[in-house]
Amino acid sequence: DNGAVVSAVQAYEGPARVSGRRAQRFFIYPPEDDPILRQNIDRVRLALDDGYNALLRVDFYDVDRLISSFRIRRFTEVQGQYIVREIDLVDERKRDRTKFTVTAASVGLQLPTSTFDPQSTRSPIQLAPRFFEDL
Repeated sequence: DNGAVVSAVQAYEGPARVSGRRAQRFFIYPPEDDPILRQNIDRVRLALDDGYNALLRVDFYDVDRLISSFRIRRFTEVQGQYIVREIDLVDERKRDRTKFTVTAASVGLQLPTSTFDPQSTRSPIQLAPRFFEDL
């Protein structure tokens, strides 16, 4: 088990404008056999950009009430590839917002798989500033 939550039930909601872009929206539902997850989340709405097939927004619902949102605000091109530049995570109940902004990035790096292993005892890889593009 990799800890991933997989939904067996999905529903297509249809097209809509999301963050000024045309998107396709889908609902996914928590697995029937996970009562704790089902107790906290009734359904999740995903919005995928029509042009780039990129995730634009994720909304979490408790019955008919929006409880939190994960919103992709900006993309940017780095070394010929588009990456997420800015994300907002909003607690809709409290109206609290956490904003994440990428200030420098590099793509196409070849890193050892142990880099992403939480059990690894290796020190974090230190990359020289020349590998990064300031955004």
